[in-house]
Amino acid sequence: GNASSGPAASVGARPLTRGRVVSYETTQREPGYFEGLLTLTNRTGKPLDGWQVSFTYPGASVKSVWGGVLVRAGGTATIRGTDAAGSLPPGATVQVRFGAAGTPSAPVGCTLNGGPC
Repeated sequence: GNASSGPAASVGARPLTRGRVVSYETTQREPGYFEGLLTLTNRTGKPLDGWQVSFTYPGASVKSVWGGVLVRAGGTATIRGTDAAGSLPPGATVQVRFGAAGTPSAPVGCTLNGGPC
């Protein structure tokens, strides 16, 4: 393996990934309430020791989370990984469900650890 030799990859010059890091689907709909599922994939090529996702949800207010920690609730929500989860290996995925009041649409303005999802 020649992984340690050669020029170091320039991080930050361009995205290391093609395709979405965070995907979303609505899993349950009830009048005035719905649940969504965020699937986060580590495409960085190295273990992700911690992650935090923020997104704005038009017409909805995030109230609760399973599989993560709800740092900030409401129309613009912030969810981070649990301390017990540890690091996410390259290529691995983690799924986070959330419950929200309002109308299902799709999250916008998603960021992962401060960068675009």
